Amino acid sequence: MIELHAVCRRFGAQLAVNQVSLTVAPGELFGLIGHNGAGKSTLFKLMLGLLAPDSGDILLDGVSIRGASFRDVRRRIGYLPENVVLYDNLSASETLAFYARLKGVPLTACAPLLAEVGLADAAARRVGTYSKGMRQRLALPRHYWAARNCCCWTNPPPAWIRKASTTSTASSRHGARTAAP
Repeated sequence: MIELHAVCRRFGAQLAVNQVSLTVAPGELFGLIGHNGAGKSTLFKLMLGLLAPDSGDILLDGVSIRGASFRDVRRRIGYLPENVVLYDNLSASETLAFYARLKGVPLTACAPLLAEVGLADAAARRVGTYSKGMRQRLALPRHYWAARNCCCWTNPPPAWIRKASTTSTASSRHGARTAAP
């Protein structure tokens, strides 16, 4: 569960987030809609603990982002940014194997997941040759493997990601460590 209580964030004189309070229940799909500069990305960065609020509090699973134990909670959050940073000199298979080892996921989970995200035919190609959409699809497994409690995107994901991300079996089939409901 994500809870925001009267959260504010300024950048100098610019008020980016003003007294935002909301609750996102487990399993709930939540989005922010607004024009450029409305504070959407700032709010997500606050919820991820990448920025600290100037006032108010943010709780993830009852743990404040200001608390010492938040680091443990943050490890259970999946985040897929619009612009994904990957190693351009590695192939998709090598990239997935690298992240699987970091997350303690069996390497046998990589090939089926590459197929599920539509990259099996491009698995041997260098990531530097991939389009933006292909790079996002390749980053999705990191999201699955980290997202035990919360999944965040800074832009709406394509429909195939929304479907896969809301299907509990999709992440558990591929080595994600999911939290109990």
